Amino acid sequence: MQMGKKIRVVTIHGQQLDGKVTGVAIDHLQLTIGDLNYHIKFASIIYFITPKT
Repeated sequence: MQMGKKIRVVTIHGQQLDGKVTGVAIDHLQLTIGDLNYHIKFASIIYFITPKT
């Protein structure tokens, strides 16, 4: 994953989160949406997509 790239993450709970990748760790990624930072564990992610440029 590239830092600063906009992505959509779909979780095992059916949530779709659109934001910017602002951090990556061994077990989770940090997705920033507006002023909020979400730390999402990789085990909870079904898939992610990046918008076409």
